[in-house]
Amino acid sequence: MGIANCLKRFKFYYNGMGEINFSNSPLGGAIVDIHIPYQRYEQERNGYKNEAADGR
Repeated sequence: MGIANCLKRFKFYYNGMGEINFSNSPLGGAIVDIHIPYQRYEQERNGYKNEAADGR
């Protein structure tokens, strides 16, 4: 339930632009890979949109 809540919040805050992946390590344990679109998020929040960052 805690992980599901974190995933929902992450999706809400980053508007689906970020990514979280879970996998098992071959050495044992878990791997959590988090991609946060920091630069793009900051640019949009400040009202600046770069065409290269926008993918157009």
